[in-house]
Amino acid sequence: MLYLYCVNEDVSSNYKQKTMKNLKVILLILSIISFNSCSTQKQIPFTWKSFDSNGKQYERGFMFVPISFPEIHKKFQMQFDLGANVSLIYENSLDTIIAKHPNFQTKIVKLNDKFRMVKTNFKLGNYVPDNDSLFIYPKYGDKTNFDNLSKIGSIGANLISSKILIIDFPNKTLKIKKSMSENEKDKFVCTDLENKNGKLVIKLKINNKLYNFLYDSGASAFPIITTDKNFYDLLTGAEKIDKEKITGNSWGNKINIFGAESSYDIYLENISLNKNKKYKTYYTDSKRNADNLNKIGVIGTIGNELFINDIIVIDLKNKKFGIRKK
Repeated sequence: MLYLYCVNEDVSSNYKQKTMKNLKVILLILSIISFNSCSTQKQIPFTWKSFDSNGKQYERGFMFVPISFPEIHKKFQMQFDLGANVSLIYENSLDTIIAKHPNFQTKIVKLNDKFRMVKTNFKLGNYVPDNDSLFIYPKYGDKTNFDNLSKIGSIGANLISSKILIIDFPNKTLKIKKSMSENEKDKFVCTDLENKNGKLVIKLKINNKLYNFLYDSGASAFPIITTDKNFYDLLTGAEKIDKEKITGNSWGNKINIFGAESSYDIYLENISLNKNKKYKTYYTDSKRNADNLNKIGVIGTIGNELFINDIIVIDLKNKKFGIRKK
C-alpha cells in the first residue's frame, strides 16, 4: 500500500523536493513490480521430451507444461497438444492420484454413460485457465506409484478458446492473453485461421499452390506429416533422399511413419518457413489418422519443427495464425 503525506507550506522547499523525489522513486518501483507481476502472471514454461525410434533420437518429440492442483502438493506434467480439441487427464494417472488423495474423487463429474470429467482449479505454471475441466481418457496413462507419477494428461485447444496464444520457441515459453494491442499485432505476419471444432486449420503455399493443414503442437518432431501418398510423393520425389522410418504412438496405437527430404519451400503468406533449408515430409498409412484428417478437410499436419527458431501467435479471438517478423 502507498501512503501519501500532506506537507505543510512552511516546510522548507528542499525538504519538499526531496520528499517528491522519494515519492517518484517509490511510484516507479511499484509500477515496475506491478508490470513484472502482470507480464509473468500468464507466462507458462514448457520443456521438450525426446523419444527414440529405430536407433535415432528425436530431441524435440513432445512439449510438456507444468500442472498443479490446489488440493495436492505435487507438480505434474501434461503434454501441450493442440491437435486434441479438449484437455484430458489419463484414467490410470487419475486412479494413482485418488489412491493417494481420496478426496480428489469428489472432483469427478459424470456427464453420461460414456464421458466423465474432473473439475478443479488447476494451474499451468502461474496461469489459471478459465476452463477448469479435464475430460478423463479411459484406460490410458502410466501405471506407477504416486511418488514416480509425472505425465498425467494432455492440454488441448479448448484451453485457448476465444484467446490469444503466443509460443516463444527459442525461450520455451507460452503466453495466453485476452487481447493484443495494434502495435503487438503489427509485429506478426498472419494468415487466416479456421477453428473446426477445436482443430486449428491454416493454409500454406507449396509449389505455388495453397493447401489446408492442421496445426498440431503434439506433432512436434514433424515439419509436415500426411496420410496422402500422392502428396508425399509429390514433395519428396520418386528417388527419395535420406529416407527414414519411425515407429510412432498415436493414442496407444502403433503406427509406421516414413520420412524423406522435401523438394519445395513452404510459405505462410510471403514468409518461407524453412528459410530455404532442407526439411522432411513424413507419411503414415494409419487409417485412423487418415479418417481424422479427411473429416476436417486437410492434406496433412504441421508440427513445431517449422517454427523452432520463431515466435508464433495463434489468435482464436480474431481467427489468425502468425509468425513474428525478424
